[in-house]
Amino acid sequence: MKKATAIVLLSAGLSLASASVLAENVASGFYVGLKTGAMIPEHRENNFNSLGFLAGYNFDYGLSAEYEQTHANPNIYTDGDKIEAHYKTQTAYGVWRSGDVFYGKVKAGVSHIYEDAKIAGQGNRESQSGNRFSTGVGAGVRIGDHAMVEAEYTVLDQNMGYASIAAIGKF
Repeated sequence: MKKATAIVLLSAGLSLASASVLAENVASGFYVGLKTGAMIPEHRENNFNSLGFLAGYNFDYGLSAEYEQTHANPNIYTDGDKIEAHYKTQTAYGVWRSGDVFYGKVKAGVSHIYEDAKIAGQGNRESQSGNRFSTGVGAGVRIGDHAMVEAEYTVLDQNMGYASIAAIGKF
């Protein structure tokens, strides 16, 4: 995952350096959206689906402040045991979107990640949580003045990635 983080940061830097002159002044305002995708753990064989939402405010020149929350409840099977898990992320991002109709997206922020797991049929639960630096890159398309669709890859922490698609409404 360290390699993926380095690639994301390098891509973000190159995107900002080369495309900052392409950013048009898209109308500022609030937006909300729903997203779904696959959480991709580094040391597990199975990815798992998640659902989430996002809300943000678009400032001038493609800059935004964005809050995102995702949830996943996978059942993971190891050594014949079924592990019931719950993952929740809450992240505050600074976001930059280039262009007008078709655009690139770069984001960085701080994620609070909560993980909870127990072996089915047993009472023992293991939980952990913490704050992590999170980065992501993606691409999107604006549909009229009030809608966007985005696809992105986010490095949530050194052990977890997130490939997602979002439908966003602006008002």
